[in-house]
Amino acid sequence: MLVCWGRNDLRQAAPDAGDDGLITPVMVTWPVPIAQVAIGSTHTCIRDGAGVVTCWGGNDRGQLGHGTITAQAPPATVALPAAAVQLAAGEHHSCARLVDRTLWCWGANSEGQLGQDDVDGASPEPSPVQEALGRTDWDEVDCGYGHTFARSGTEVFATGRNFQDQLGIVPDPGEQVRVLTALGGPALAQIVGGQNFSCGRGVGGARWCWGNDNEAQLGDGALVDQPAPVRVDDGPWRTLDVDTFHGCGLTPDGMVACWGRGIEGQLGTGDSGQRLVPTVAGTFDDWVAVSTGRFHSCGQRADASVWCTGRNEDGELGTGDLERRYGWARVLW
Repeated sequence: MLVCWGRNDLRQAAPDAGDDGLITPVMVTWPVPIAQVAIGSTHTCIRDGAGVVTCWGGNDRGQLGHGTITAQAPPATVALPAAAVQLAAGEHHSCARLVDRTLWCWGANSEGQLGQDDVDGASPEPSPVQEALGRTDWDEVDCGYGHTFARSGTEVFATGRNFQDQLGIVPDPGEQVRVLTALGGPALAQIVGGQNFSCGRGVGGARWCWGNDNEAQLGDGALVDQPAPVRVDDGPWRTLDVDTFHGCGLTPDGMVACWGRGIEGQLGTGDSGQRLVPTVAGTFDDWVAVSTGRFHSCGQRADASVWCTGRNEDGELGTGDLERRYGWARVLW
């Protein structure tokens, strides 16, 4: 079952619904089971159980991978050379890791986010292209707003936007990178990219972050930009996710803890305050997943219920209204 809600002006949520914000979830009928959903700024991609990728919504940068650049497009299959085992979506680009452990990306490429080893300001790629290294050992991919990470084992590589050191590459901080390049930092088991910062989860569960820290998005208590990965805390974290100016993670005891910008209520702490370090959000201790959006966050609990907090101007909380929440509110199925 796939249900979507929120902004739908380019039919990025529910392709067959109107273009107004969807304040409650709408069923998206799909003929086969869906294994994963990846959401960008104005587009949505899904991977079904057979590894087939389908995308819809905004397509002005080719982020749907349909081979054309059409501002609004209905669902269509992405022509990949093999079955996909993982998807990731950035602001205006998308990537898929395939069963043969190759990495293919499509969409916006002006900042090098597709890893093509090309020139600054390159045109979008509306069809999937393999990253320029041609490696066959990728274990994870994640897309930030204008940058992309790929992990092989515990070694992380990055490409794309880097003007605020969101790539964490040493010894060349601040320089745009257009091919996947090793960070030269810690051994990581998970990597997540936000807008102008990024974080990773170490093999033992510690949290590492780097990049811009103007909204406390590094969660290290300092409000100081970091050009390279720094060990922020020991965790141990079960999983992490970050977006524009905040991050959240799951603790070993089933709690959600968040940090960074909180003015829209996206931290779920009951107020609009900024958090310099991770702060437990609410009292639930049975979370199984957490996901961050631009100015909101959502999570799933053990009973399969979904709860969201934060800005709600387009119905992105799925609560049946447009009221902002500062604590977790249940999505209305």
